[in-house]
Amino acid sequence: MYKLHYHERRDALHLEDFADRVIYWIKYFWPETHDVLDIGAGKGYFVRKAREAGLNAYGVDLRNFNAPRVIIADARALPFQDNSFDFVNECYFFDDIAGLQEQLLSEVEKAVLEVRRVLRPRGILVATQGHLGIPNASKYFKMALIRDKEYEGVYEK
Repeated sequence: MYKLHYHERRDALHLEDFADRVIYWIKYFWPETHDVLDIGAGKGYFVRKAREAGLNAYGVDLRNFNAPRVIIADARALPFQDNSFDFVNECYFFDDIAGLQEQLLSEVEKAVLEVRRVLRPRGILVATQGHLGIPNASKYFKMALIRDKEYEGVYEK
């Protein structure tokens, strides 16, 4: 089992800003998006904001914050059917698990493969600092449209 750490820099305002930015992108670039998943959802900021924007959003996290629509689950074995989501968001999750010294690359790739499995064809994954935390991303995804100082990886299945 991998451990996750919750950085102090991820205060509520920071996470709300990320959520607002990503939801804007969804509405602007991918308006047909309906079903959304947040990996490493924590207290559910993104899930709440996405639902307020009219999206059918769920989150997964190993920690139990009792957040609505955030399921306690391991990203290496997501409790969803294949092709369940149009869009997957992650905020530092892959960097957290890839950055742990004891974490095996194969375990990170298991989580990446699970994200790919639950994404629908042409589904989108938005990853913060994705070049650091998603090993061999081009093996699993095509690069998509956006380049942003915080979100370095926007991938299409």
